[in-house]
Amino acid sequence: MDDINPAKDNVKYVESAIDLTLQELPLPEELRHLDRGAIHALDKKVTKRLDMTLLPVVVLLFLLNILDRNNIANAKTVACQKLCISPMSNTTIV
Repeated sequence: MDDINPAKDNVKYVESAIDLTLQELPLPEELRHLDRGAIHALDKKVTKRLDMTLLPVVVLLFLLNILDRNNIANAKTVACQKLCISPMSNTTIV
């Protein structure tokens, strides 16, 4: 119990968290010369590019996950019928 540090008296208490909106955040140096419309257009362009890059990968992973689940179910059925493997052994195999 001696290893526990005592409470710190010099910690500053914060009444509420600072709520910054996107417009109040500082911009990087490369974007400071752009107006609001250009920043909004750039934001839409970047969002679309990310969506077109990430969405096909996520869909492919989702489909592979479904195929893998079906393979496990089929393997369980075949193993129980042909190889006479008990359900407990099947759980160990999977």
